[in-house]
Formats: sequence, C-alpha cells, structure tokens
Amino acid sequence: MTAPAREDHPEPLSPAAPRAGRAVTLDAVAAAVVLLVLAALFVARARQLSRININWDEFYFLSRIHEAARGELADALLTFHTRLFAWVPHVARGEIDQVIALRTVMALLAVPTTAAAFIVGRHLGGRHAPAALGALAGQALTFVVLHGCAARFDPPLVALCTTTLALLVIPRRGAVVAAAVCFALAFLVTLKAGLYVPTVLAFLLVGPTKRRRADVIAFVSVFAVVFGALLAVHKALLAAPPPVLVASDGRSASSMLARALPGGVLLDENALAVTLRTDERLWIALAVAVVVLVLVAGLSRARRRPALLASSLLVPILCALGYRNSFAYFYVSIFPAAAITIGVALAFVVDVLPRRRIVDVAAAVLVVGLALVFVQPASSMLSKQKNEVSVARALLAGVHKVFSKPVPYIDRCGMVASFPKVGPFMSSWGLESYRAAGRADLPALLSTKAPQFVLANAPSLRLDRAPDARSRYRLLPDDDAALRANFVPHWGPLWVAGHVVAVQGGGVASFAHRIPGRYRVEAPRAVVLDGALVVPGAVVELTEGEHTLAALDGAVTVTLRTALAGPPPTRPAPKRRLFQTLS
Repeated sequence: MTAPAREDHPEPLSPAAPRAGRAVTLDAVAAAVVLLVLAALFVARARQLSRININWDEFYFLSRIHEAARGELADALLTFHTRLFAWVPHVARGEIDQVIALRTVMALLAVPTTAAAFIVGRHLGGRHAPAALGALAGQALTFVVLHGCAARFDPPLVALCTTTLALLVIPRRGAVVAAAVCFALAFLVTLKAGLYVPTVLAFLLVGPTKRRRADVIAFVSVFAVVFGALLAVHKALLAAPPPVLVASDGRSASSMLARALPGGVLLDENALAVTLRTDERLWIALAVAVVVLVLVAGLSRARRRPALLASSLLVPILCALGYRNSFAYFYVSIFPAAAITIGVALAFVVDVLPRRRIVDVAAAVLVVGLALVFVQPASSMLSKQKNEVSVARALLAGVHKVFSKPVPYIDRCGMVASFPKVGPFMSSWGLESYRAAGRADLPALLSTKAPQFVLANAPSLRLDRAPDARSRYRLLPDDDAALRANFVPHWGPLWVAGHVVAVQGGGVASFAHRIPGRYRVEAPRAVVLDGALVVPGAVVELTEGEHTLAALDGAVTVTLRTALAGPPPTRPAPKRRLFQTLS
C-alpha cells in the first residue's frame, strides 16, 4: 500500500482559500500594495535611526557588550546578547555610532518579524491581502515604529517568537526542530519569551494538522538541548563573580520574576493612554477582530481551530496586564503577534460574503485603504522627528575629551560604555531593589574601584541639587553623602574626583578622602598639605583617609582635582533633556 505523499507546502488552515482567477489576482495585488506601504514605512524609519532619542537602557544594552569584551561580565542573566553582538565595538567608533549600528540590526529584524506574521496570517486566514494587512498593522503602532529599532531585547524577542510560530504552522519535522531552536534562542535573549509560551504550546499541540507525538517530543528535546548547551557555553565564558560589594540592583532571576509579576506597577497607564489615543484605529481594529474570532469560534465548526489558534496570539498582550515593565517599548514584543488577528478576522469576514467580483474588488480596496489608515499616525510622527541624539553625542564627546583613556566612573546606565562602570544599575527597578537591601556600599566602592568621575544622567546623581527624599531614583543617605564629599564640578553634568576645601586664615582644615590617586592642586597661592608645602598646579598623591590643608596667610579655597581629568571642553555642556520619557 502506497503511503500518501507528504505536503511540502501545506494548505492554509482556513477552509475557504481565495477564489480562482481574478479574485486571486486581486488578493495578490492588494497584498503587494500593502507590503509596499509597509516597506515605505520601514524606509522612513530607517532614515531616523540616528535621530530618535537614545534612551538609557540602550546605553546599558551596549555597556554589557563592552563589559563582556573586557572580560568583566559575570552575570549570565540577560547577557546572552553580548555574544550575538560582540562585533559591534569593532565596526563603529564611539558609543553613539555603536548604538546606531545596533539599531540598524534591530530595524532589519523587523523583516523576519513581518514575514513570519504574514505566514501565520496566511495559514490561519487563507488569504494573502488580509495576512499582509495583519503584518503591517503589527509594525504600524507608533510605539513599535519608535522603539522597534531600539537597542533592546524586544526586537530580537519578537522576531524569534513570531518565527517560531511561523515554523510551527508547517507540518514537517524539520520545521518543528527549527522552531525549537528559535524559541530556545528567544529565552536565552530574555525571559520575556515566557509570555509566548501559551501561544507556542497552542501552535505546537494543535498546529496546522494533527501533531504527532514524536514532533512534540522533538520540539521539547531540541529546545532543552539548545537552551542548556548555549547557556552552559555562555556561562563558561563569563568572568568569575566579583566579591559582593554592592547591594542587589534587581537583576537576579528571582528578583526579576518576583517584581515582573503583579503586585507592583501594572500596565503603564501613561503608555497605554498614549497609544490608545494615538493609535485608536489599530486598537479599534484589534477589538473588532477579537469579536469576530469569538463569533467564528462559536458559530463555525470548520473555522473553529484557526479561530482559536488566532485567539492564542492575543495571550502575550493580555499577559502584559500583569507585567511590571509594560512601558512603551514593551509593545514591540507583544503587538506584532496580536495584530495578526486583524488580518485573520478580515479574511473570515470576506469568506462569508457572496462570491462576486464586486466583493473581491471591495475587499482589495478595503485592505489597501486600511493599510494607509493604519500607517498614517506613525508616518506623521516620523515626518516631525527632530534630532534628539545630538545632546547625547555632544555630552559623550565632552567626556572623551576630558578622559581620553578608559577610567572607572559612576552613572545611571553605563552611558560611557567603553569605560568600566561602578555602582548599581540606576533604573527605578534597580534602585528599588537597592534601597530595599538597605546597604550603602558606594563608600567602599570609591576606595576599591576608584571611580574618576560621576556623569549626572540620573536625578539621584545631580550633585548640584539637594537630595529629594521622595524621588524613586534617590540613593541611600550615606551613598549620597559619599558622592557629594568626593567629587567636584568639572563640565556641566560631569563631576570628577576631588574636593573643594575652604581654609580660614591661619587655620587648618581637615577632609576625609576615599578615592586614592594623583590630584592636581588648584589654589591662588601656595598651601600646606599634610605638612608639606605645595604650589598651585602641583600634582600630589592622596591616599585614603584623613588629610589636612593649611593656609600660609589669609583665607583660601583649594580645589583638589584628579590629575587624570583633562581640561573641560570650551563648548558649554548641552542643557537640553538627555533622555525622553518612555510613553
């Protein structure tokens, strides 16, 4: 008995494929037009890659890559990307251009995301044009346009997860294995891949055809082997964990999972309000799609399975209601999958209409019209985009002028990625964990790591202002006091290691010093430091501990400034806002 031939190109799940002849042509033409509209949107965004504000977490993403390159990376969690992007420091000079290089890759990842969304929509709905519309809708949300090219975990996450789903609609063992590899990589990149577990299980267990048990076993086995093997290799390449000198900043697995789940901040209300107002057409279309899928699942036995599978695409966006970090960039991870349902629902609606030429023409016109309507808000936003990168570029240029070689420093997020950062990761999440631990460790770090400057790119680091006891970015009092006592203003937000000591006439002033090293004396006349006469401009060696300054005659103010710091740039430091809000 001859076995039935295996289908290399399976039929769509929807029982109603496009009608023959002119209808198929109209469907294909409409799909091509929609994809051209999407391509134009991608080109418009690509032209703005070097202008859209670089947020703090993009610099942090880059800093981890540099940390791995220096052999200092000790954390396995959320650092696998350092292996994938190890090439970045070698292809661009300076942090800004390296972030833009990363953004270019992230923007290109929208192509496989879109292709995967189209494949899934085509298999579930059975039509090309609606599937193309669903793929476009997922990329047209203004948050996706704005943050979909950012140097974050979200673009590779959504590309890998949607590709996993696209492979799972192909009833071949090789596709199942490839899907397992993609999903394992997604989990290695970020634990947020867990949001897609229910959807992946639905596609794996239900699938385009009845899934064989061997396929399920193959998926689970390959996933476990790939994830375990790559994680083991990644861990083997890490540096030895350093002594615990800083309280937890919230990056441990248990801390992240505990704080990611409900109980803290839920879906970011500001981000949600903004996108509902800006992208109301897309959200209305998504709501209508949900209603259609519910009706189809309940009324059409033939379409129940594709309708239920399409509904599972909404699970990640529903999970966001309980995810702590559901800021604007998070929609990059969840909306492209959810938007596939828009195309599937439209395909179901078209299939129940009478089979007439006017219906096919109207459907094609509707799809193209909706595509233009969906991209209008994002296109308008891109056309008004200002250069928001110039502030960061000017600030980093100033830092590199003052410090021509890498030195340890303190800042919010590792903005000077090519230099080793000292101290906690100063996101609201990280500082929340840091304050909960209640350990003021910066005084010890000043002595052991000898940071040479503070870059005041967080509210807690504005040493020219009194500390705000209500700020969610506040430091512990002892840490704040240590910074204020051991750094002096140099250029705008750049504070360098040193002291300003006022000495009364004929008196002696003492000061506690924590950062050992060589310091330049800035004074109007000679003074006595630790019993030795020093002249203005002299470079002295200061050890940790108490030191004394005395004036020979009259009151004098002496500045001791790290000798590693060059003169400040002649151009004033930029005063415009460095980081934009995420919503």
